[in-house]
Amino acid sequence: QKGSGSAINQYDIQYRFTPKGEDRENYKIEPAIVQSFKEVKDIIENLPLDKPGTYEIYMAVADNAKCLPGAVNWSANGNFRTINMSNKNYPNGMFWYFTEALVKVNGGLDFYPTPEGSNEYKEEYKTLAKTYTGNPGEIINIPVKLHNNGIEKGITDFAATWYGTGWTNPVWHEQNIELGKGEVKEYSLQVKVPEFGQETRLVFRCNVDGNTPGDEINKDNNIMIIKVEPPGIDVAAGRNYQNVLTQKTPGEKVDTLLIPTARLVQPSIMEYNEPVRVRIRATKGFSYDKTVTLTREDYYYFDEDIRVYFTKPGTYTYEYEVISLDKPDINPANNKATITIKVQQW
Repeated sequence: QKGSGSAINQYDIQYRFTPKGEDRENYKIEPAIVQSFKEVKDIIENLPLDKPGTYEIYMAVADNAKCLPGAVNWSANGNFRTINMSNKNYPNGMFWYFTEALVKVNGGLDFYPTPEGSNEYKEEYKTLAKTYTGNPGEIINIPVKLHNNGIEKGITDFAATWYGTGWTNPVWHEQNIELGKGEVKEYSLQVKVPEFGQETRLVFRCNVDGNTPGDEINKDNNIMIIKVEPPGIDVAAGRNYQNVLTQKTPGEKVDTLLIPTARLVQPSIMEYNEPVRVRIRATKGFSYDKTVTLTREDYYYFDEDIRVYFTKPGTYTYEYEVISLDKPDINPANNKATITIKVQQW
């Protein structure tokens, strides 16, 4: 008997999960007939998406139309018989056409490092995850962790090297590390504190060559930087700069101001906020020698007019440096700066 009812009262919801790389016909379809769409949602939303593969989800609905005895007014889906009579997953060789949705669960691995006291990767770890301080030459322990946040077991490697030295000869390298889903492995690396002026950034990286076996879904979180430095501060001269002057007539006097600066870039001990005395002195081209006080992240600008005069075209170079008087400077490489004045004829 044909007809339409006034409300849907049954849902035939079925699904099958086929692991990645497997034959779908080897896996059974799980059926359920429920009376509300809420029950349908509960089934779908609670499918365990913890393995790579594909979910096939099928659904038909029935309404409350009057039918012949024993019949239900299911939505048309059709069926046909095949010669595959031996497969237990298809009783009597019968296949049914249902409305289908495919949900693909991407496989993959997600390895990442974290510093002491952290289990979650942060974008800031690419520039600085943690700072350790010790006396030059002292051996200190640096605890780190390696995580697999992927949904399957995988193998990677984990290494550390000083910034700028590359990965051909790292200070530490462990290979063939196998981690399951959600597994964490802890390490404690012994490191010698660099001398003043040496590189202080220690780079940690997993999947060093970028070719971890399997499908690593996120390689952007493979790296972490930890500083190991002697107790000190970093004072810096202002950046090098150039000024160009033009003479309108030969022999004309032209002049300009020299604008040197000094800065406390960042104390190695992050909580350090005490004022720091530095000496600023000219080393080439002009005369200046003065002691000033800097605070964290502050610039000191020369408060005098340091004016220089020119009557001949040419290139003139002026140099100065800043020297920490209270604490060791952990980065002497940025203590000097150059000012170049170019005088040209119009």
